Formats: sequence, C-alpha cells, structure tokens
Amino acid sequence: MAYAGDVLLPQGSFRDGQFWDEFFEARKGRPFEWYVEWEHLSLLLAHHCGLLPSMAPQSQILVPGCGNSELSAQMYDAGFHHITNIDFCQAVIREMLHKHARSRPRMMWRVMDMTNMQFPGKSFDVVMDKGGLDALLGEPEEDPTTGRLFLSEVRRVLKPGGRYACVTLAQKHVIDILMSNFRCGWSLDVHEIPASRGSSPSSLSPFLVIIRSMGSSIVPSVNFFLDEGACHGYKEQLRSLEETIEEENRLRLEDKHESNGLCHLCNLSNERDLVTETPNDFKKLQPGRRATILLGGSGQSQSAYRAIMLDAQDSGRPVYQCAVFLIPKGKAHEWLFSSEEGQWKVLESAKTGRLIMDELSLLLKDFLPASCQGHHSVPYLMSDDGIRKRTLLEEIDSSMTGRMFVEDVVLSKEESLGIKSKEQAFRRLIFKRNPNLIQSEALLNVERMTLKEYARGKGKETSHRCAKKRITKVEKDAKQEELKVDHSYLASPYHGGMVAGLSLIASKIEKWLLSKEKIGVMVIGLGAGLLPMFIYKHLPVHNIQVVEIDPVVGDLAKRHFAFVEDKRMQLQLGDGVAVVQALADLNHISSAGSCLHILLIDVDSSDSSKGLSCPPSEFFEEPFLQASKKALVEGGMIAINFVSRVTACYELAVVKLCEVFQEVYDLKIDDEDVNRVLFALPQASNFSENLSEISTATENLCRMCSKFSSWDHGPDLSYLLRTLKRLK
Repeated sequence: MAYAGDVLLPQGSFRDGQFWDEFFEARKGRPFEWYVEWEHLSLLLAHHCGLLPSMAPQSQILVPGCGNSELSAQMYDAGFHHITNIDFCQAVIREMLHKHARSRPRMMWRVMDMTNMQFPGKSFDVVMDKGGLDALLGEPEEDPTTGRLFLSEVRRVLKPGGRYACVTLAQKHVIDILMSNFRCGWSLDVHEIPASRGSSPSSLSPFLVIIRSMGSSIVPSVNFFLDEGACHGYKEQLRSLEETIEEENRLRLEDKHESNGLCHLCNLSNERDLVTETPNDFKKLQPGRRATILLGGSGQSQSAYRAIMLDAQDSGRPVYQCAVFLIPKGKAHEWLFSSEEGQWKVLESAKTGRLIMDELSLLLKDFLPASCQGHHSVPYLMSDDGIRKRTLLEEIDSSMTGRMFVEDVVLSKEESLGIKSKEQAFRRLIFKRNPNLIQSEALLNVERMTLKEYARGKGKETSHRCAKKRITKVEKDAKQEELKVDHSYLASPYHGGMVAGLSLIASKIEKWLLSKEKIGVMVIGLGAGLLPMFIYKHLPVHNIQVVEIDPVVGDLAKRHFAFVEDKRMQLQLGDGVAVVQALADLNHISSAGSCLHILLIDVDSSDSSKGLSCPPSEFFEEPFLQASKKALVEGGMIAINFVSRVTACYELAVVKLCEVFQEVYDLKIDDEDVNRVLFALPQASNFSENLSEISTATENLCRMCSKFSSWDHGPDLSYLLRTLKRLK
C-alpha cells in the first residue's frame, strides 16, 4: 500500500499516463494532495528556499507533476504569480485550466513530460516538486532511469543560484539518487516538515530537501535539520536517513582529501553514452556509430560541454567527409537535436560521412577523420530560415498557450513560395513553445490609398482635426501604403491540402447544395484564422464554427489577421475535444440529426517532446475519433493536420483512424515526410485514386466554389492532390 498524506494512493504504475487519466477522472475534480499542504511548507520555503513575499514578483517557479493539487493556487494567492505547472496527464491540465484560467490568469499550465521538458536552459528560479520524484522512482527494485532523467532536467532548467525544493518520503533509494546527482557545486539540506504527520497511516513521514546551485566545483556536506519540538514517532525512518547522510558526508570528505579540493564525485550517472575511446579510434568512419563526446573537461566541470558525433550508416559517397552542425542557441532540448532519431535525420540532410553536432564548435580536432585533419576542409552548417527582414508587431503571454509572437517577414526571392518576380511579405503567428513550427502565415498585399482615404480609415485612432492637419502637410495626390492580409491566398501548404481534400466528398457537397441542405463546417484550432477565413470567402458553406481554447489567440487573430465573426462564422471558446463529444452526445439523443458536414483539426501540441508537433495525441484516441464519427452527417469527412518526424507516431495515428473510419487517406505535404494531412470518412465513398477521377472531383469542387466566389489566388487543387494515397 502507498499513501500520500492521509489518502490511499491508487494501485498501478505512477509513470503511466492512462493510469493518472483514470485516477483524476474518478476524483471528479476533488484535489489530491501529496504528503503535505502549503501551510506546512510556506515558512520552510521562505527561510531556506528564498520564497519570500518581497521576491514574489521576480520568482519564476516551475511545478512539475502538478496534478490537481491546490499548492500552485495557494502559492499564487500568496503573491507568487509567475508559476508554470506541467503534467503529462492531459485530462488534469484541462481541468486545472478551466478551474484557474480566469481567477489566476498569469499562472501557466502545460501538458509536458517532466523527464523531457521543452523549456530553454536556466529558465526558473525555483523548481517545486511535491512527490514527483518519489512517483518516478517508485520502489527500490524499480528502474531509476526516469528519475535520473527528471533530475537532469531540473539541473538544466534551473538558473544559476536557483533552488530545487523536493518534498519526499526520503526513502534510501530516493535520497541516494538525489545526493549522487547533486554533488559538485550544489548544496543539499534535508529538513523535517513541522506538523506534517497528521493522520497518515503510512509509517513514513515527508521531508523537504532543498538543493541550491552554487556555481562552483566544491562538494559541500549534506545538512540535516530536525524540528526540535516534534515528537519523532518514526524512529526507523529517521535512523535510516541519518545513516544515509552520514555515509554520503564521509564519502564527500574522503574525496576532498584525495583530490585536493577538486571534484571527483561529479555525477556521471547520466553519462552512459560518453565515449571511452582514444582519439585514434576516431580516425576512421565507423558506419552507424553514435557517441556523446565530452569536450573541455569531465563530469560537471564548468568548462565542459557535450557534442554528438554520428557516422553515416550508408556507405555511399557523401558530399563531405565530415561536417559540424551548429545547434541553434536555446534549441538543444528540441526533439530534432536531442533525440537519437532526430539527430540521424539531421545527418541525412547534411549529406556527410560524419556529423558533429554541438553549440560551440570548439575543441573538435581529435574527433575528425584522418582525411580531414591538418587542414580546414570541415564545413560548419547551420539552419537558415531565408528571412531578409523581420518586424516584430506584438509579443504577448497567455496562461494557456504561453508566449506568442506576431511578426512581419520579408522572404528572400528563392524562399517566396515559388514567386520569384519580387520579394514577398508575410505575417506570421508563432508560439514560443513550438518555435520551429510556424503556427500561421498570411500573404500581405500592399494597398495604396490617398491620404484622405487613409485618414478616414484611421478615424478611430485620430480625430478629424488631426487627420486634416496630416493631409495639409503633403501633396493632395500623395498615396499611403497599408499592408493587408490576403484571405484568398493560403500560404501554408497544408491549408491548401485540407481544402483540396474536400474533393473526396465533392459529389456529396454538390448533393447537399442541390437539396438546399445547410452545410456546416467546424475548425478546431483558430491560429490566425486564415483557414476559416478562406473557407468563409470561397466555399459555399452555410455555417463555420471555429473552436479555440485560448481567448488571447482569438484577440490576436482579429487584431492582426482580420478574422471576422458574424452570423455565418462564429468563434467558440472551449476545448475542441469536449465540444465534439458534446455534439456527438446531442446527436445521439436528438431526432433532428447532425448539422456537421466537415470537421477540420488544426491544433498544435503543447508537448512536442515525443516528436508529435500536431495535433495533441488525444485527437487520435478512440473516444475522440468515435465522437467525431457520430458528430458527422452521413457522407461527412474529418481532416487532420499531422506534423511529426517520428515514423512511429504516424503509424500509430493511421492505425487508430483505420480502426474507427471506413476510409482513410494520406496527403503528403512536404518531401521530408514530416507534414501530412490525414482524411477519414465514416462511410464508404467508392472514391478512386486514379488521376482521372481526382481531376474530375477537383474540377467539380472548383466549379461549385467559383459560383459562390471568385477563386482569386486559391490553390491548385489537382496539383496538391498529386500525392494523395488511400490507406484503407
């Protein structure tokens, strides 16, 4: 049996997301507290962790494995507003967002794996962990790998001088791992938590371990503080803890004497793949070899850093014998650069026999092949976004999405989506949590107007008198330029792919129009509103419902991308999964039938640590797919924007779709097999993949759209569907 405070913990694996989904669903919103509450911790954290009211406005705090504990809310109410909560359980993050988004708007909630966080290094002043490490480490005989990975992430995200506060039952295997991971340059204090025993039936009492980054290579002793006024009824636990700490301090003292104060006890537990070969071992390429090499020192030396070395698996003739890829600053934690699969993809793109990936490009000569040593033949590679000019229009924080940027960019001619006659300007929406993914991109047109017209258009911002003064200062025929979003142009290729995929049900659309059936479209994920605005302008549909969970995103779309709401287009703030489920339930009990014909999923994932950038994995879970099927009318269709570099993610998504839907199609968007659009139909359509039928269907769709509105700069549907493939 396991206990947290006075609550019996459920049986199962604490590392299993499904386990926690079921657990929190069963609690129906009732908070679940591990061990102790804020009232037991506040004084200790204030005195020993720097969480003082005077420091509240500046303190960036991370709460990993937050669950539905009230701790974060109580800290927020105590004045600590810069709190970021993460948990890999999607259900509990949704629950906490709905509970706190309005009353505590500056607090952040993210679905994220605490063993592979998506934050830049040195982001937080305090990491507040209440039971998270205990849950990861489990019992003494269990594999400690996930616990070690979590502690490695804690070290990475803490600022210099930052503190890790860990509430734990202080079992020997947990304390051992804590002390071995925080030796060189870290102070470690263990505090008994006053009045924390309560009515817990457990034989163990929780302790607070406070670990502080000292920014040096010294190995300080571990300190143990007992509450003098407490009645220590858990003597066996105390005795074990005291013995463990004494043994650790003896080990640290011996190391200091043997090394003249230098640190030999630096944590090497996470260095399992560090190379042990001598420089001579790297003279030759060894196909398929991957090694993490330590440069400039060893262990936790302040001058040491890591690089990844890969030798190509293919024995063909590479463009380069060896190349160095400079990882963009602050992006080393991203899947493409941190995972083994992502690193092999970088090597493949670089077309080199050996690739060394690092951030500093120093001290690499010992790891070059013999053919590259002694001269300067090693190229340095880096990513290039092709941007000639960038103008930041707005930067804003949201408690749901995090930091967002709206920017205008001018692309170099070769990057202007095939339009080479002149440079093109685009407006972009980017989420900081997924910086390599352009959330939305709109083509900007320059509209020229007389200054009088310009002043009239700006009437809301300037008085008529001011406008008149402005006109008199220039010639009467002067023109003023203004950038406007072109809603007839889909700059994002996958948006064009989603529209082109409607050709799969072109005959159904025609039937609905002829019978005067009101066609309903739902778009989950607003972004900048470019896809729904294109549908609004060019497709003969009667109602467009856009579902967006974050009101800040809605405001940005209206302010910068000319998104509109009216009787034909409505924006609904809410969880897309819940909205579709509610619609499916309504169809089940109503005799009126569904009014949803087309469902488009265009949502990014808040946790891309597993390589899935779009959509969140819950959109491929059976409950949502079954609800989508029930919500659609007969002959309807669902289209999902899918972005992942991980083959397994794609294969699993296809399997899930094929289990629920009658027909499934794949549309490849890019040459790297990263971006695809997946289409699923509840009923058989007998649509053929042959070019003749695709051409006929796209022509039919274009004809219907042209009757509604001029196609203008709309996409070439037949060209986009050239890679369409039926999977089921």
